[in-house]
Amino acid sequence: PRLAQLAAGFKARYEADAQKPFLAAVATLNQSYVANGIGRARAAAQQKGTLEEVTALDAEKARIQSGQPLPPADLETLPASLKGLRATYRGALAKIEADRAQKAAPLYDLYIGALNAYVTELTKANKIDDAQKVKTLRDDIAAQKPQVDAAVATLFP
Repeated sequence: PRLAQLAAGFKARYEADAQKPFLAAVATLNQSYVANGIGRARAAAQQKGTLEEVTALDAEKARIQSGQPLPPADLETLPASLKGLRATYRGALAKIEADRAQKAAPLYDLYIGALNAYVTELTKANKIDDAQKVKTLRDDIAAQKPQVDAAVATLFP
């Protein structure tokens, strides 16, 4: 029961402090990408009469509106306008992800600290098997903690 309580507390804080703002920022990014970026590029491509570019931009709009992520790499055949849009999108998304990682890191630290305290408490009570299980869980949680490196930290002082 105590582990469930600690996990529920962590999950609630993570959702409220890191995940909800992340999802809202991604939704705003997607909306802007579709309306501004793709919309303008499509109008320009249509004005030029470039069918392949219009078709690629329409497919990109459908991809974003259906919630699909961008592919990890762009094909060489992709129109230059879409390559540029994707580069801008990926840069903005990386900042949003870095912000989430920075907000989540202290929450992980609190959770890991609470698990460490519980391991100590169980060890003092001579519940060694339970302490080892909690330590294993703690190690798994620590491995999931997002790493905020120095380069990312400079984006969000």
